[in-house]
Amino acid sequence: VLATHQSQPYEYLPFAESVCKEHGKYIEFVAVEDLRTGCSFCAVVGELKGRNVVELSRVYRELRDSGILKTIVDKTNISLEKMLTANTSLSITESVSSGLQDNVNELESHMDKCHRMLEVVEGRLTTHLRQREEERMHNLSKSRKELEEKMTKLEQLLKAAEWQLENMDEEKYNMILLMKEMDKLNNEDHAVEINDLKQELDVIIDESIFSSISSHISVMHQATAEPVKEKAQGQSVLEQALAEVIGRLGDKGEIGSKQATAREVLTGVEDVVLLHVESPESFFVMRTRDWKMADMMRMQMKRKWMEGGWGKVKVDDIAVLKDDDATEYHRVKVITIESDLAWVTYIDQGNNSQVPLTSLVCMSENLSTLPPMAHHCTLAGVSSEHEWNEEAARGVRLFSGKDVCKATVVGSRDCMGKNIMIVMFSKEEDQTDISLLDFLVFRALASREGQDLEGSSLPISFRSFLYLPLDRTVQEHLVKVVHVDTPDQM
Repeated sequence: VLATHQSQPYEYLPFAESVCKEHGKYIEFVAVEDLRTGCSFCAVVGELKGRNVVELSRVYRELRDSGILKTIVDKTNISLEKMLTANTSLSITESVSSGLQDNVNELESHMDKCHRMLEVVEGRLTTHLRQREEERMHNLSKSRKELEEKMTKLEQLLKAAEWQLENMDEEKYNMILLMKEMDKLNNEDHAVEINDLKQELDVIIDESIFSSISSHISVMHQATAEPVKEKAQGQSVLEQALAEVIGRLGDKGEIGSKQATAREVLTGVEDVVLLHVESPESFFVMRTRDWKMADMMRMQMKRKWMEGGWGKVKVDDIAVLKDDDATEYHRVKVITIESDLAWVTYIDQGNNSQVPLTSLVCMSENLSTLPPMAHHCTLAGVSSEHEWNEEAARGVRLFSGKDVCKATVVGSRDCMGKNIMIVMFSKEEDQTDISLLDFLVFRALASREGQDLEGSSLPISFRSFLYLPLDRTVQEHLVKVVHVDTPDQM
């Protein structure tokens, strides 16, 4: 049976998605009501807003530990076996002759007796027989094609599910969508009405009725009626299983709502831009994939600020701050208030500043609960200093500029209750990766762990020249070098 079936890969596998299409972030939550999945932003401002949600990782573990996934896989294997059996029956039925030629011969022999008067009838009935045969072959081909498509999809699902069973510590596929697809196919009726597809035809001739010669021969379609199978009503296996899982998590107090603050941490390797620098041991970056979300937040903050309520904030409030140039809006946390001034922390920048109280408007809950866009980092491998000078911070800014850099997270550490990510920081220039640590060490702005500034030396793969940002404040000219004395005199 398997020899006649060729698996075809599906162009789109929804259960393989692990990133939210709308926000570009990893899917973290599943809604209790309709099993819809979404990211942390969906839970706060998106389509999961206001719903009861459960962390997807907790549902995954519960599904694995309870054996629900294995039950669905076993049921899906049974469904595939039924499909293979039905496909075999269709193949056999398609190869068996329906007796067309015998019927045509009998009809032609009788039509010879009716002379020319029956030529019209002969043509009509012969055409009818052939049309019915073509319909039979078409229906057989259509049934096989539909069944093979379902088999192909089911094999894809099984392959993904069995991989997940073997690799329980990894979350490559969206298990909720995967099990939905398997459950949907499992609940379909795969029985094929073979008798209907045979469409046996008998030619009946009434030789005694020559007076009505034009209608005394007809074709009858014989088919054995089969009772229609009714699908069982009620919840599917998947719905019942997930209801039990959600119930158990609810008993443990693990169901949350929109009030739960979304969690975002810097992980793996990310393309970032530099935001604020205090020292090589303390600087803030933003992921480039958060730019779209930052633009959306900026528009919402502008609308909130225009609604009014300027200066009506208190300590620890999350507020919208409008810059003096009236073009930028920021999320800030109010630290202290002194008369008509307030000290604030820029949530999505990382720096502190004193601003007029009238430039602040209390922020809505939706925006205030979004995770910070600024990620606090420390440079991996740099030797810690009791007090950094401004030159070291300027060196970090000089290295990064406004370029997109690469941050590779190698660990994290706790500092006064705040989680700081330890990163290797680099950028690509002239198809070569340049390390921030090498950059600072070479300029004696920092040293590697276990090495003094006086002991700094060139890195093993140091380049023969270094890049300094162009001064864009002056006019540029195209020139040709005609004479060189030294690199600084030409």
